Order: sequence, then structure tokens, then C-alpha cells
Amino acid sequence: MEERHLRSVEIGNLVLGGIAVGLAAVLADARMLEGVTAGALLAIVNFHLVRRLVAAFARRGAKAPLIAALIGKMAAMMVAVWAVIRLTHWNAVGFAAGLSIFIVSIFAVSLRYIASARAEITESAR
Repeated sequence: MEERHLRSVEIGNLVLGGIAVGLAAVLADARMLEGVTAGALLAIVNFHLVRRLVAAFARRGAKAPLIAALIGKMAAMMVAVWAVIRLTHWNAVGFAAGLSIFIVSIFAVSLRYIASARAEITESAR
């Protein structure tokens, strides 16, 4: 995927996060709302950092530092998830739902990418 696709996922995360938090605010209790909000926020920040790291290291052409940075970011993410689940009273299901928004964003951008690639192939074959 190109950087524009990563940006699309990032925008999708913001939109879906806002929708998830809005729905939780209307339909759920306070603990669920806190969990969804924390999960969505963590997903948004996590993917933003991934996009920035990939872009920075792609410009430099450095693979080993990128791998090390991504491993460090992932370790920090695991600690953050552990801390939220273990140390807060927020709803874990809501947290997991909020955290999962990036999966939906990646899936949607992937489908658009496949559709546009298929259209380009069909058009070039004419």
C-alpha cells in the first residue's frame, strides 16, 4: 500500500472512531462509553504512529530501524492495552470494540484499492 492508502485508513479511523463514540454515547452506559472512547483513541494514535514511522523510514530507505521502531511501538501498545484492561474500570468489550475500528478501516481501504486496481487493469486491456 502507498502512503495515500495509509492516510485513507487514518481518516477512516477518525470517522469510525467518532461514529463508535457517538453511538456509545447514545446507546450505552458510561463504562461502555469510556471503553469505546479509550479503544478508539488508542487505535487512532497507534495507526497514526505506524503511518508516520513508515513514511519517515521509506524516505530514508532504512528497513532495520523501521523494524526496531515498529517493535518498540508495538511493545508500548501492548503495555497500554494491558494498563487499560487491568488498571481501569472501563468496559473491556467496549474497549475492544473501539480498538477494532482500524480493522474495519483497513478492510474498507483494501476493498477500494482492489476495485481501483481491477478498473485500471480492465481499462488498460482495452
